[in-house]
Amino acid sequence: MKKPVYFVYGVVSHIIVLACFAYYGLWNYRAVVAKNIDSGAAGDPIVSFVLNLVVLAAYCAAHSLLARWSFKQWLRRRFPQLLERATYCLFFSVLLVGLCFAWRPIPRVLWQVTSPTGLNVMLALCLFSWALHFASIFWINYWEFFGIRQTWLASRGESYFPPAPQTRRDFAISHILLIVSLTMIPWMVPKMSVGQLFFCSFVTIYNVIGAWLSGRDTSDLLDPVPDAVSEPARV
Repeated sequence: MKKPVYFVYGVVSHIIVLACFAYYGLWNYRAVVAKNIDSGAAGDPIVSFVLNLVVLAAYCAAHSLLARWSFKQWLRRRFPQLLERATYCLFFSVLLVGLCFAWRPIPRVLWQVTSPTGLNVMLALCLFSWALHFASIFWINYWEFFGIRQTWLASRGESYFPPAPQTRRDFAISHILLIVSLTMIPWMVPKMSVGQLFFCSFVTIYNVIGAWLSGRDTSDLLDPVPDAVSEPARV
């Protein structure tokens, strides 16, 4: 049965996801948006540190637990599988913006780039980090990653079928670039406060641990195919 509303849901979900990414990037870089990582009344640094630790730990724990295969099995018995990925991306993108608003600033500046050349370099590195991030997602399969392909199939009344698996080399490169870019993004700023240094350090540690955990729980992914497959002998 064709369900065009599924595709509409996938597109709207993706627009919101991109908007959330944009807000997070501006929040982290302290640009344009009123509420950034250092804005707001600075309270007791110890209290702010503890509250920020709780918020980050809760977000990262939910992000890891809900990505596990066991949870996906439970969810698929209660929720249309073709909406699963789009909903997952939507939920955690909105939650990321919630994290930004819940963040308690610790604005003491540790270092700051002030020269025009240095500022341009930092901006270029920030944009490069985001470009690398989206390039890695395209390498993985952008439309599948964000759930748009799944909702498109549902809108046409077609059964879901997975895309062709990546080679082992492409799988390794795309996932390494994804982790590296996610780690780089919070660091590529011209001003580093105590609060942002804590945020950057936490994200870096989480990405390393998350990469290890995801490597141990890939039962719902297609096994990467060998880089080169020998052609069968002709007889």
